[in-house]
Amino acid sequence: MKHTPPRAFQYIERELKAVEETLRNNVRSSIPLVPRVGRYLFDSGGKRIRPSLLLLSARLCGYRWRGDGRPNRSVNIASMIELLHTATLLHDDVIDDAKVRRGIASVNSVWGNRVSILMGDYLFSRASSIFSEDNDSRIMRSLFGTIIAMIEGELIQLNSSMERKVSERHYLSVIRKKTAMLFASCCECGAIIGGGTRTERDSLKNFGLSLGIAFQVVDDNLDYSHPESFGKALGTDLKNGKLTLPLIYAFKDCTPKEKKEIMSILSSAKPSENGFRRALELIYKYRGLERSERKARSYVEAAKDCLGMFPSSPDKDALLWMADYVVERKQ
Repeated sequence: MKHTPPRAFQYIERELKAVEETLRNNVRSSIPLVPRVGRYLFDSGGKRIRPSLLLLSARLCGYRWRGDGRPNRSVNIASMIELLHTATLLHDDVIDDAKVRRGIASVNSVWGNRVSILMGDYLFSRASSIFSEDNDSRIMRSLFGTIIAMIEGELIQLNSSMERKVSERHYLSVIRKKTAMLFASCCECGAIIGGGTRTERDSLKNFGLSLGIAFQVVDDNLDYSHPESFGKALGTDLKNGKLTLPLIYAFKDCTPKEKKEIMSILSSAKPSENGFRRALELIYKYRGLERSERKARSYVEAAKDCLGMFPSSPDKDALLWMADYVVERKQ
């Protein structure tokens, strides 16, 4: 069953607008480069899924913004999380030597690696400032634990043997740390802000964890779903040893000869375009995309099940819609 309540993202439109304003306020500086790069980052859009999950989780647990000029705690923490997330993207793009982010040139390709790293540090520091003002130890434990897990996930990915990298179990464990735990923390922090019970907090945390895994599986699939632009995206993943589920499934079921082809592609310092296309052929041959999509949908259904304890409401419907959106989005 699809959940498509009227307004969807628009349901929290006022809060999301406040998040955007807070993000821009946090890149104001007397140093011209900071607001220039900040505007470039935040004007490029982004789905704002993580802030939305926090805002909706807080509402589901009873939080309401009066809109009377008082600070909106859920907006502040949602903005902090988006600042943290953007900081990690800036650092990731340097690690991956990525040239494109959200359809435009990445910050490191425009201003260089040093600016990208320093801007990431700046955003992390701005987020920490919001953190200190909120001063809720439960939120601090959740988010700092998540940041540690994200770094661990990156290190595990960088230092894994090829044998581990072609393992579905290894892939899922990495994306759990690198992506899903931040989704989980968003939902858990929203529940904390809303005054949710321990059971409600755990249910929303598990909702976010399953949804985050599904999100990353779909995100990885999208790189293979657009043959006209797959070269750069696929090249970046393979060059950095990032095997995603479609190719892992192909490797699992292909012939010994085809396994050697894949290993040859992966071991090349600069895989050729023909190598990329051969990998894509094998993904299609062994239905890698189709099987990955089924895996993502199974995690989405698991996420929805976590909301079973909550009574029907527009807030719950909006979260269920978000779950469907994760597997149906095309960008």
